[in-house]
Amino acid sequence: MEKISIIGSGYIGLVTGACFAKFGHQIIFNDVNQQMLDDLNKGIIPIHEAGLKELIDDGFQKKLISTTTDKRQAVNNSDIIMMCLPTPPKKDGNADLKYIRNVSKEIGAIMNSSKIIINKSTSPVGTSKMIREIIRHYYHGEFHMVSIPEFLQEGKAVETFINGDRQVLGFENLGNHALIERMKKLFSDLNGEIVLTDTKTAEFSKYVSNAFLALEISFINSLTSICEKLKIDILDVSKILKLDKRIGEKAFLNPGPGYGGMCFPKDVLSIVGISDRFGYTNKLLEVVTEINVRQKEQVFRKIISVPGLNKESRITILGLAFKKDTSDVRESQSKTVIEKLLENGYQNITVYDPVAMPNFKKFNLPISYADSIENSLVHSDCLVIMTEWDDFKSIDLAEIKKLMSSPNIIDSRNLLPMGQARSLGFYYMGMGRN
Repeated sequence: MEKISIIGSGYIGLVTGACFAKFGHQIIFNDVNQQMLDDLNKGIIPIHEAGLKELIDDGFQKKLISTTTDKRQAVNNSDIIMMCLPTPPKKDGNADLKYIRNVSKEIGAIMNSSKIIINKSTSPVGTSKMIREIIRHYYHGEFHMVSIPEFLQEGKAVETFINGDRQVLGFENLGNHALIERMKKLFSDLNGEIVLTDTKTAEFSKYVSNAFLALEISFINSLTSICEKLKIDILDVSKILKLDKRIGEKAFLNPGPGYGGMCFPKDVLSIVGISDRFGYTNKLLEVVTEINVRQKEQVFRKIISVPGLNKESRITILGLAFKKDTSDVRESQSKTVIEKLLENGYQNITVYDPVAMPNFKKFNLPISYADSIENSLVHSDCLVIMTEWDDFKSIDLAEIKKLMSSPNIIDSRNLLPMGQARSLGFYYMGMGRN
């Protein structure tokens, strides 16, 4: 059993700590947000992830999980310190490392014995070296620095932590066999191949993985308009692509309103920023970002092109989270589309999402919130599907037509059966479909 402190108990920190507690390790969640930790002690989880509450409740019951805002208590009562801190993008696209710097100073100032410092924060090449230098300024004893990026999928975070494709362990010294064996043992309960590498490669691999997935999304989205012009169904094209074993059925080739969330937007920008610092313009990833912005604007243009729709029409937005099975609304595609509608005088907007509405309300947009799919559609003139929630796939088209004032659908996720919708008299537009 390892004693592990999680510094920064947000999305990554909570999932990481809960999963390690599942395998019998002692976890201390540390965060500056006292209210969040108090809620955690009461069984109130601040994020929506399948299985997470059960793991945290079980960890508390077995006395494997505790919480504190006292960093000294967290650091000095653990042997392993995992930094799970936010690294938001700055205006130039580079990651803002202020939280990592500040926490590194605190750790160095209060550390009283040798520790293993693990950086799980998504951060650029050289961050582990920076952390070591900051801690060394304050603490002159022995400690070890390891970079272990996370590859979680929001909506499947617990599943992908435990059953991920790989665990990438980055070391400053690949000759430190005792440290390597200890880390391999810590991660041996998790599935997926263990990859041993240096800290710089580990740090860069996270950005590269997310940038490539964002590239896939933007690639398929770049074809939606031309498929519509050619009267080709992009879903057929996507299916054919995924049958190629060099690409695969799990490829991110589902057309939609672009990518969002906490990782893809900032990680793509980070690689662009890193490239700029070394005098190389990464035009490919710049275009990926441009396509992503354009795709959200395309949804807006489809809405305002609906015949008979005017600025007094009632528009229903289904889905506020950036993807299904999560409450995360950071870089929400819906937010961009709603803001565009509001800016252009469309003021009668009603929204519904099964879990993300409390988070979305923090944006303080002048919109109405419904308590069900059905209530959101009463007297609606246009239904816009923005998130691929399973609940939305099973919508009864005949029934919702009775609720709506005008039968119009903009399906940005291609969830609903296009043929059935049109046969029932709906004006239906998907993405990349005739």
